[in-house]
Amino acid sequence: MDSSPSPITLSEADVRSLVRLLGRVAAVEGTLAARKRVLMEGLRRLVKADGWLWSVAGVIYEQNRPVSLSLLHGGLTAPQIAGWLQASQSNDPPAPEDAPLSRETLHNRHFTCTRQQMVPDEEWYSNPAVLEHRLAVGLDHFLYSIYPLPKQIFSCIGLFRRPGRLAFSDRDRQLAHILISEIPWLHHAHVPGSRARSVPQLPPRRREVLILLLDGHDRKSIAELLAIQPSTAKEHIEAVYAHFRVSSQVQLISRFAQGNGRD
Repeated sequence: MDSSPSPITLSEADVRSLVRLLGRVAAVEGTLAARKRVLMEGLRRLVKADGWLWSVAGVIYEQNRPVSLSLLHGGLTAPQIAGWLQASQSNDPPAPEDAPLSRETLHNRHFTCTRQQMVPDEEWYSNPAVLEHRLAVGLDHFLYSIYPLPKQIFSCIGLFRRPGRLAFSDRDRQLAHILISEIPWLHHAHVPGSRARSVPQLPPRRREVLILLLDGHDRKSIAELLAIQPSTAKEHIEAVYAHFRVSSQVQLISRFAQGNGRD
């Protein structure tokens, strides 16, 4: 599949908007997360997306499965975050975009594509994982942009639209690709360290718990979002702490903490 943006001509207004947004991001004084939020909120408005996710991820190629090592997001509700996690980490049934996205990362190049380029509508709207964990919580059309980092790690950006809205266009894809290709410093800044890269060793449920812990959720919230007993959530949390050799949520977040982008 050729996932390079098609050679369309952007309007002068689009080009000016990209330049202004890159200028705003460069001028932000703050954390890396603050810089990423400025960029993504600006891009969200440009392509009229409802929300966005930005993660650093590895890939378990034997399973054709991307695995998030960190997560930043905007415009998503807690049930939508939980739905995204459960669809992307569950092995039964797997999310239909996992295999084609994983195959594309083997080329080790920046690519940007729409969900329709990865998964046709007929397959998407009949897939059990999509019906349960995406459409049911208000997630439908996606635009993906995957940027390669060293040691088979990837900076992964996703924008989404609610069910009932039009799919992302070639113009949207071109805008996202150009913008995301112009911020290599923001992709490379403070990638999670070697211990964070052991995330794929965790079972799927504990990867879900890890991301929710990093997102600031407590035990009660995690149990509700994943529809498990609080005692079960406690067991998973303790196992995650043991895996990363920490004793608290604060220490865990510190282990994955990112700098300000000027490291």
